[in-house]
Amino acid sequence: VLAIGNSFSADAMEWLYNIASSYGFENIVLGNAYIGGCTLETHCSNSINNSSSYIYTIKIRQVNGSQTRTKPIPMRSLRGILHGHMLKTAPMRSISITIRIS
Repeated sequence: VLAIGNSFSADAMEWLYNIASSYGFENIVLGNAYIGGCTLETHCSNSINNSSSYIYTIKIRQVNGSQTRTKPIPMRSLRGILHGHMLKTAPMRSISITIRIS
């Protein structure tokens, strides 16, 4: 599963890993491509322009129950991340609200 988002997606992936693990799922691979505070519009623009702006992390749970987390990999494009993995789903999440100060 790949999440594309911001700090909310990082938090969600921690929960998803724990939930899947508690149900006995094995060989779980969770990826997170994020930019802190990023909006959905920025994700779309980055995707179109193949911008290498994302920090990318992977969390893996193997059959024996061991957990491995890679170090965050900076400066990745969504295209590069998507081509590197066989994915079943890629949820996108933007910030909950946008505040504009005039």
